[in-house]
Amino acid sequence: MLRKRPMSGYEMLKELSRPTAGRFIPSPGILYPPLAYLESEGLITAREIYVGRRRKKIYELTPQVEEQLDRLM
Repeated sequence: MLRKRPMSGYEMLKELSRPTAGRFIPSPGILYPPLAYLESEGLITAREIYVGRRRKKIYELTPQVEEQLDRLM
């Protein structure tokens, strides 16, 4: 998903529920631990933005990971 564009966790959850037409919506507890791990390993980065008073984290692949994916595809 992050190869397409940077996304927030909420956007990723919505994208993951799309194949089932919303009948299955993964919980945040399934998504955020792997995101934290990928960030700690330096595979993705997260930046915070504010939308009104709300804070959002936007996740994106690091340039090194994008290069590796380009080579694989």
